[in-house]
Amino acid sequence: MKKKVNLYKVIMLMIVTVMVTFILTTVFVYNVLQGKVKTNPIIIGASSGTTQEDSELIETLHRFRELINQEYIGDEVAEKTLIDGAVKGYVEALGDPYSEYYTADEMKSIMEETLGNYLGVGMQLGADVTNDVVYLWPMADSPAEKAGIQNDDILLKVNDVAYHASEVDKAVAVLKEGKEGDEVRVQVKRGEEIKDFVLKKEVIILKHISSEMVDEEIGKITIDSFEGDTAQEFKDKYEELKQKGMKKLIVDVRDNGGGIVQEALDIADFFLKKDQVILVQTGKDEKEKVSKSKNDPMVTEPVIVLINERSASASEIFAAAIQENGRGKLVGKTTYGKGVIQTMRQFTDGSGIKLTTDEFLTPKKNKINKEGVKPDVEVAIEGVLAGKPVLEREEDTQLQKAIEELKK
Repeated sequence: MKKKVNLYKVIMLMIVTVMVTFILTTVFVYNVLQGKVKTNPIIIGASSGTTQEDSELIETLHRFRELINQEYIGDEVAEKTLIDGAVKGYVEALGDPYSEYYTADEMKSIMEETLGNYLGVGMQLGADVTNDVVYLWPMADSPAEKAGIQNDDILLKVNDVAYHASEVDKAVAVLKEGKEGDEVRVQVKRGEEIKDFVLKKEVIILKHISSEMVDEEIGKITIDSFEGDTAQEFKDKYEELKQKGMKKLIVDVRDNGGGIVQEALDIADFFLKKDQVILVQTGKDEKEKVSKSKNDPMVTEPVIVLINERSASASEIFAAAIQENGRGKLVGKTTYGKGVIQTMRQFTDGSGIKLTTDEFLTPKKNKINKEGVKPDVEVAIEGVLAGKPVLEREEDTQLQKAIEELKK
């Protein structure tokens, strides 16, 4: 479904073009994040001239602005709000599900989460492949999990307002706004059942890595997201497992929606020989950029990587690097298939834009976008177990298969 665009948004649609063409002369400093990040920021500057298209857009915008001033009787809307709405509409018109404009407040929220903490209820929201429904995944020990939210619950309403998959960011904003202790009402669909929850907002401290010994020799490291200092966290957990006698390793990136590409590259580097290909990127200039491992391997143990249909983006980069370099097997289900990289740029007013700028390929140049990475050993979690937020070790058929493969 396509969003309805308010008249005043259409009117202000080209403000950004005007701003970029005639005002912005400063070179912006960008944070690099995939899904959130990419290196090599682009310099935004003043145009050397005004094109015929620019003139037509400015003239059209001016006509609509005058019409609003003369005839519109609705509530007055702040000019900044109109501009933000115009930019959102402009970027949405690209038809790319991953490109988006963020207001200053939204950008602040994204940066807080990337740095490792934010106010909220501790659950991830994500649209399905058809961009039709919003699935929920609660974080461990979060208000959402404690209240009873389960993996793959479908979001229906937040504070009695329904949100379509194309409005995920709006729902997230409501879940994060306010102060610690505020309550938020969440309605979900689980199977054919409708459930209502009241959640209390807390400061959520994000933990990207967890580890455990699954038996005397096999260690398991779970990567929930490739944000922050994930590579350093991984190294610390790996060394802890080594001290406990680990001789074989399972890396779990199931339900990992991605994050910072560089973190995935750094972790893959821990496993590979120096100068092995990790990632191939192509941008608008169609030139290939090849990322290779820079160091001798830190991890020398046999390895299995667990993947599923919600392993996306940076998770797919890591999994494909392990698989195609012959470093280990993949067990589980074919991954999500998000094979494009977004570049985030922040402007001086605090707002920002995320644009799809590159496609990434596996080390052997296989396509990932909309296709995913296929496991070497396909195993599903089926029936009622698929909806459980936490599986007991003996219930986790994918984990059990990984253990079996390592013991061969």
